[in-house]
Amino acid sequence: MYDAGLAERLHDHIGGMFEMELTTMFGGYGFLMNGHMCVFIWGDRLLSGLVRLRQTQLPTSRMLVRWI
Repeated sequence: MYDAGLAERLHDHIGGMFEMELTTMFGGYGFLMNGHMCVFIWGDRLLSGLVRLRQTQLPTSRMLVRWI
């Protein structure tokens, strides 16, 4: 189960800024960009899929494309 009120508030806040696909999965509610999960609501918790990378962790820009 997920907090439907939280999902609605999040959708109202970011829904117009980005083109997103919304889906239920793993007992929660996911916000996907280009088929990749970026935000997930599980219960009353908001989980983000943001990753912080150092430039040295990805030797080429091409490797970074799949994360953007």
